[in-house]
Amino acid sequence: MSSLNLNWPNALFNKVKFMPKKEEVREGIFMEAKFYQKGEVTVVALSGRLEIEKTQAFREACMLSLKGKKVIFCMKDLSFVGSTGIQGFFQIIRDFSQNNEFRAKVAELKPDFLRLWSFSGSQEIEIFENTMGALTSFQLPTATIS
Repeated sequence: MSSLNLNWPNALFNKVKFMPKKEEVREGIFMEAKFYQKGEVTVVALSGRLEIEKTQAFREACMLSLKGKKVIFCMKDLSFVGSTGIQGFFQIIRDFSQNNEFRAKVAELKPDFLRLWSFSGSQEIEIFENTMGALTSFQLPTATIS
């Protein structure tokens, strides 16, 4: 499993393993993205505290490192303080999904995140209760209209 601390602004998911400062680990104030492969699907497990200052690094990492891949964003270990900037974070996931060959999936949203996500009116990204459900959805055949 690879890991990325988004305190480094030019970080790329598949190239960087960056450790947070000791005081950040102790205080739990960093957002980290760990990713792993499940077959042909990349799972991005987000943890720590969502900070709006780190979203540009997250955007760059997604757009550069995950393009053309089947991706699940797992948010079970992500937290936030106040809702300021969360819609911008959600927009990064929507933008990535819209500009990617495969639609991204989101799994394991905490109730507060789910409530805020529902306010965004975003229907194009599927939300799953667990990562296994999201993984399975990538394996289901897509219905086509002839």
